[in-house]
Amino acid sequence: MQPPSFAHFLAQVSERLVSKHYTSTGAVPPLQAGFFKTGELNLPYAIGIKNAMTTTDSPAEVFRRTANWFDSLIGRTGGGLLVFVYYDAPVQVINEIAKVGNGFVVAGHYDLLTATDSIPTHLNWRNEILDR
Repeated sequence: MQPPSFAHFLAQVSERLVSKHYTSTGAVPPLQAGFFKTGELNLPYAIGIKNAMTTTDSPAEVFRRTANWFDSLIGRTGGGLLVFVYYDAPVQVINEIAKVGNGFVVAGHYDLLTATDSIPTHLNWRNEILDR
């Protein structure tokens, strides 16, 4: 069985997030997709998805380049998730992703080859993205 392409993965995630009342913000470089919703207690939530197979930037650099986007959507309330999508992600990169974040925005990865992930479970992030 062939693993899904990034486009297929993104289409599935987009459909899932829209069904959960997220609005697409479109692709905001360096992200391939962004989503936003106001959740319970009117707290803002933002999700950015990065096709990490199309860049040589480190996860820390991608996070730095997306920090203003997240800040403009969630400020110092709510929460944000940055998802890096790989095909056979190296362990070294997964460990680097685990260190990315600022307390309001966290990061995780999804591997298209193995269907494994490191998406945090707090704030229900894993369920939002993967329905797991």
